[in-house]
Amino acid sequence: MSWQTTIQAPCDGSGGQILLLPKELLNEMGWAAGDNLSVTIRSEAGEIVLRRMGEINQRQFDEMRARGRR
Repeated sequence: MSWQTTIQAPCDGSGGQILLLPKELLNEMGWAAGDNLSVTIRSEAGEIVLRRMGEINQRQFDEMRARGRR
């Protein structure tokens, strides 16, 4: 499945970015506010892959963290 959304800059001067997730996506994935998501950036494909943390195992999380991904 594929969704498109916009990344916004907060107005707090932090330099961070906010990825807004459509309610339809949250409902379809069974995600809710407060869920922890892992983020994998596939820059060559122009993709950001999100997974709820409970859906990956600790070894995978540790490997992603070691590569600088969350």
